Amino acid sequence: MSTDTVIKTDWCFIGIDDTSSWQLKPCMKRHVKRILTVYFYNRSSHTYRCEGLPSYWLSCVDFRVHFNPGTTAQEREDIQDRVDEVPKLEYDHYQQVHNIDVRAKKHRRWHHVVGDLSEELDQVDELWEIWHNNPKF
Repeated sequence: MSTDTVIKTDWCFIGIDDTSSWQLKPCMKRHVKRILTVYFYNRSSHTYRCEGLPSYWLSCVDFRVHFNPGTTAQEREDIQDRVDEVPKLEYDHYQQVHNIDVRAKKHRRWHHVVGDLSEELDQVDELWEIWHNNPKF
């Protein structure tokens, strides 16, 4: 009888509206309705940080720009190029479980459950592939 314990993962994507933190030129900003920073995280894994509350590790996978009506294709391309220049690794961080759970309930359209990927050898690469092959929001 095997005593190995298998811990199932519970991966999710969440989009957080970070529009106000982007330093875009005014001529670009007027075309942007919203910029979502998309993260993946594992709901079955959290850590306790200095504040003593459980936190998830959020890994940035994408920046989704939502444009205002009337934005031309060239304006969209220019803005998207500017956004794509930002290294995603700089956005990885911890965030309290409570804050993420509240956001997930409040903005259901910006939350997507992937579920367990225990069989995958490299879950991070698999999550990147899942998102970039089929973005949800």
